[in-house]
Amino acid sequence: MRRAHKKEVCVLFWISQTWYWWGEAEPEFKILVKGETAMAVPTGTVSVTDTIGGTTVATGTLDSTGAVSLTWTAITGTYNFVANYGGDANFDPGVSTGVPYTVTSVLQNVTVSLSAVPADTAPAGTAVAFASTVVGA
Repeated sequence: MRRAHKKEVCVLFWISQTWYWWGEAEPEFKILVKGETAMAVPTGTVSVTDTIGGTTVATGTLDSTGAVSLTWTAITGTYNFVANYGGDANFDPGVSTGVPYTVTSVLQNVTVSLSAVPADTAPAGTAVAFASTVVGA
């Protein structure tokens, strides 16, 4: 029995960020796997790996267009991410080029405390100031 040759793929990978009002960004991995032929769309799973630490940080399944978006809980550090496509019955596995990424700070376990000044009760119509403290661990 003669085996059909699998097709090569191109793994496109980029990182977008959603910025929040408190100054923190959430990275989102965008991956698109394109086959060398328009006859079929690659299927299967993709993982994102940090080549510096050797850690897989996200894994997902391609949708009907060969794309997937994955999020990752950022940790302070320097990374070089690659997207790894595992292949399927029609397409060979593939790896993207590396995407360098640096996280300089992350807010975690944020505590907000609010206190009235003066701390005791005040009669109606009296101006009261509030002091607040935001602490990130």
